[in-house]
Amino acid sequence: MRVIGIDPGCTGFIVELDSVRKEARCLKIPFVSKTSRYIDFDKIDDYFDFATADKIVLEKVGTRPAFAASAAFVFGVVAGQLGGFIYRYNSIEIPPHEWQPAMIGRGEAGTTKHRACIIFESIVGNQRERWMTHDMIDAFHLANYWLHRSGIFLKNWGFTQLK
Repeated sequence: MRVIGIDPGCTGFIVELDSVRKEARCLKIPFVSKTSRYIDFDKIDDYFDFATADKIVLEKVGTRPAFAASAAFVFGVVAGQLGGFIYRYNSIEIPPHEWQPAMIGRGEAGTTKHRACIIFESIVGNQRERWMTHDMIDAFHLANYWLHRSGIFLKNWGFTQLK
């Protein structure tokens, strides 16, 4: 089973989990330029085949009260582009309150993020590098959540960052 998890936003990630190959691959969401908030879907298509994925899982998100209006707008633009891109495929949006308790438990934000990192490392080994962010780990856990729902559990997988 091949599942693609997407954590949207300007610092978001796309993670693909392939249970046949026991392989995980990730890509930071690429933009057309450093100042643009338009996603480079050609680059995404170079790395991922959304049409043949068994499931695409996008985190269903909203803005937070602490967001400035301009930040909320940019976040919405990015999340909207991703939603529009994946709707034609076998996709689902899952809110954080559904997948986070199932994958990393409940608790204060700092403790759950730390627990998410520990769970991630237990699956892919001690490969935590500077480029690994909470956004990437969230995308990983979104895809992993769908595998769990399908009865597939990860252990000792390879992990590759795409550039």
